[in-house]
Order: sequence, then C-alpha cells, then structure tokens
Amino acid sequence: MEIQWRLISVLLLVLASAGARSAALECDGKFKSGGKPLAAEIRRGVNLCGADLRSVQLPDADLRDINLRGADLRGADLRRVRLHAALLDQANLSKADLRGTLLVGADLINANLQGARLAGADFSAADLRGALLREADLRGAILIGTDLRGANLTKADVRGVRMSGAILIKSELAQAKFDRAELDWAVLDNANLRGASLHDVNLRNAQLSDADLRGADLSAAKLEDAVLEHAQLASADLTGARLYRAQMRGASLIGAKLVGTDVSFADLSEAMLMQADLSYANLLNTELRGADLSDVILTGTKLEQALHVPLNPTPYVGDPFKRPDPFAPK
Repeated sequence: MEIQWRLISVLLLVLASAGARSAALECDGKFKSGGKPLAAEIRRGVNLCGADLRSVQLPDADLRDINLRGADLRGADLRRVRLHAALLDQANLSKADLRGTLLVGADLINANLQGARLAGADFSAADLRGALLREADLRGAILIGTDLRGANLTKADVRGVRMSGAILIKSELAQAKFDRAELDWAVLDNANLRGASLHDVNLRNAQLSDADLRGADLSAAKLEDAVLEHAQLASADLTGARLYRAQMRGASLIGAKLVGTDVSFADLSEAMLMQADLSYANLLNTELRGADLSDVILTGTKLEQALHVPLNPTPYVGDPFKRPDPFAPK
C-alpha cells in the first residue's frame, strides 16, 4: 500500500506541473470571446477555450484532450463523456450532468461544479484545486489520488466515494455527507469538516492534523493509524469508532461521545477530554500523559489499562443524560 501511495504522489506532482503549464497558456481560440461552436466543431482535441456551451447535449462523446478552459457549460449533458486529460480549468459546469463521465487526469483548477450531478464519475489523478463543488452529487464517484486542495465541497453528497490518497488540505467540507466513503491515506490537514457526516467512513492512515471536526458524526469510523494531532473534535460522535494506534496528541474532544470506541494503543497525550463520554471504551495502553479528564464519563471503562493516567481525574458521576452542555450559552 505504501508503494502504491508513493506512485500516486509522483503522478500527482507530474500532473500538477502539467496543470500549471496549461494555466499559463492564454485563451487564444476562436471562441475566446464566448462564441457558440457548431456541433461538428465539438470533438476530441480541439480548442474550445471560452466557448458558450450552455445546455449542450453531448452524452457518450469522445472529447479526450479537448481544451474547454473558461468555457460556459452550465446545465450541459455530459453523461459518460470521455474527458481524459481535458483542460477544464475555470470552466463553469454548475448544474451540469456528468454522471459516469471519465475525467482521469483532467485539469479542473478553480472550475465551478456547484450543484453538478457527478455520481459515478471518475476523477482519478485529476486536478481540482480550488474547485467549487458545493452541494454537488458525487455519490459513488472515484477520486483516487485527486488533488482537491482548497476545494469547496460544503454540503456535497460524497457517500460511498472512493478517495484513497486524495489531497484535501484546507478544503471546505462542512456538512458534507461522507458516509461509507473510502478515504484511506487521504490528506485532510486543516480541512473544515464541521458537522460533516462520516458514518462508517474508512480513514485508515489518513492525515487530519488541525482538522475541524466539531459536531461531526464519526460513528463506526475506521481511523486506525490516523493522525489527528490538535484536531478539533468537540461534541463529535465517535461511538463504536476504531482509533487503534491513532495519533491524537493535543486533540480537543470536549463533550465528545466515544461510547464503545477502541482507543487502544492510541496517543491522547495532552488531549482535552472534559465531559467526554468514554463509557465502555477500550483504553488498553492508551497514552494519556497530560490529558484533561475532568468530568469524563467512564462507565464500564477500565481506566487503569491506560498509560500515564493523570493523578486526580475527576470522572462525572451524575446522570450522563443530564450532564451540562459545555457549549450552552451562559
């Protein structure tokens, strides 16, 4: 797996360089001022940079290597179109239908895909840096090794998507639906996942340092060997999640729910666990040096199995259903 990831990383570097070169090109085609091409002019490898292709109907077309930089494709029907290595940076594809479309290695830097229908599309190794995918439907799509740095997927439907090795550094993913998605080896450092739904998601070996996961649903999530150092997980639901050997140094888990969670061999040193619910959690060899366990719920949990437990933890002994909300207005 590590070798595969390294190969993907090399491929991404090559594609990023190619994307940077294409971005440097000027839009010098005959449609640069927004003209509308004839149907016969829309074919593989042509330069349609800046063209007006609103609501165009092109299902099943072969448009590999086409130049559609800055083109207006709002509401276009591009189902199952072959767009391998196409130039679509800064194109407007809002509300377009790209279900089942092949966009392997395509350049979509700063493209507008807001509200687009992208279920089953293949964006493997594509460049989507800064792309707008707000409220887009990406169910079952493939984004393996895709570069989504700084992209906006707020409220997007990403359920069941395959995103192994994807790069989502500083991406906006608030309230997005990632249930059952494959995000192993993905890089989500500094990403905003506040209120996102990540039930049963695969985040094994993922990088989530400084990510904002406040209020997120991570129930039954697979987070083995994940890195969540200084991540914000206040009020997050981690019920039944697997955090075996996870690196969570300095993470904030205030008021989080970790009922039945496997945190064995994880590093929670200096973590803030105030008022967290750790009922029936597995803390075998969990590192707790310097962690704050004030008012934590430990029903059925063997705290003595953990390492370097603070000398005077003050577990909450009241009714767990009536405990104070740490974020309630004073």
